[in-house]
Amino acid sequence: MKHQLHLIYCLAILISLPLGIFSQVTEDDIANKINPIDYVGQKHNHYVKIIFENIGSIKSREGLAALTYELVTSDVKGASKEQLDYFREQATLCSKEGGCFPTKPFSRKGQEFYSSLLDVFDLYQGEHESDLLSTIVKFKNIETKISSSNLEEREKNILFASASIGRYSSHYWFYNTENWVQYAENSGHPLDRPFSWGDVAQADMQSGCTAGTVGALAGGSVSFGTLTVPGWVVGALGGAVGGSVGNALYQLF
Repeated sequence: MKHQLHLIYCLAILISLPLGIFSQVTEDDIANKINPIDYVGQKHNHYVKIIFENIGSIKSREGLAALTYELVTSDVKGASKEQLDYFREQATLCSKEGGCFPTKPFSRKGQEFYSSLLDVFDLYQGEHESDLLSTIVKFKNIETKISSSNLEEREKNILFASASIGRYSSHYWFYNTENWVQYAENSGHPLDRPFSWGDVAQADMQSGCTAGTVGALAGGSVSFGTLTVPGWVVGALGGAVGGSVGNALYQLF
């Protein structure tokens, strides 16, 4: 019943958008209480905002990787040298490649869910807030199915982290694309093709998933702000932020 009410609420918002009643999709609209690690997406957007504030200092992909690593580890305590090396490796790899892409790291059912998350970007990219909200609703519907599935907890949580990154990243890039485009143009690099917020968010989600699956195999926890989290969560954030901004810079420059 709760999920039905949530769906009705989202549909009501969708209907109101063309009429101009609903002017902006907020972070409250993005949040999903059914996702136990939704803070991953929130932190992702926090780090990307800081990177944009310091974008003038980034002179190379190595510089992007270093800043990404510095940001995610600034909230970490109690990490081992091996974990820190893993965080650095994921931030570096995904920054340089403009995204990291997993090669079927899940069980058959987990892979089906992951493929469904990727399909959201193909189905719902667009220029209107109704397109953004459709993206968010689609993610949440998949997360509800993941929650009620019999997947093992590790696999569920990696999918939850990926979905959270996908939702929050879509929101960030939908509303902030123009700022990045303007920066590129002011730097003497006018775009010769449209900038795709969906492509950036998709690379973002894939990078977070890749980095997360690598770290999840190693295990171990760290203190992350006020939380104790699996080390792979920090790796997923490093990979996602690096892949996201790396993809954006690739499109812009």
